[in-house]
Amino acid sequence: MNICQRLKTLIMASSVLAIFMAASSVEAIITNYKTPAIGVADGQTMRVNVANVGTSDGTLPYIEFLGPDGNLLASFRPTESLTPGKAVSFDLARDSIADGGGRLELNVNIFISDPEIRSLRVALDSVRLTVEILDDATGKVTTFVAIGDPGLFSAK
Repeated sequence: MNICQRLKTLIMASSVLAIFMAASSVEAIITNYKTPAIGVADGQTMRVNVANVGTSDGTLPYIEFLGPDGNLLASFRPTESLTPGKAVSFDLARDSIADGGGRLELNVNIFISDPEIRSLRVALDSVRLTVEILDDATGKVTTFVAIGDPGLFSAK
């Protein structure tokens, strides 16, 4: 076997080993959902709900509320992973944003980290995500959007 053949064999063996190691990794897959702009006005609160409807004990959401120019207004992460059947809510009151008031169009980035979620389809089947706009005075929901509706949200 000449040097070129040995080099090719070594490269192929290294590639196979790298693929095997990557496939056996237990790193969590992070799924990112970004909503289109959702309006929130004075006296309203935007609430993001995350529910683990799957079987994994490792579901960990991270929520970012982004302003009209993409600036980070607030972020939330629970202290523990969501076990099956558990849910958590994250609220951002419009009145807590110091910018002079009025209606704002916000985007929400929702990151889901879970070692058992290996694809977008599994993520959509394992986690339920919703965004609500609440009236602060009455507590009533004025807007409700379910994330995962293919016509409304983009998954990246």
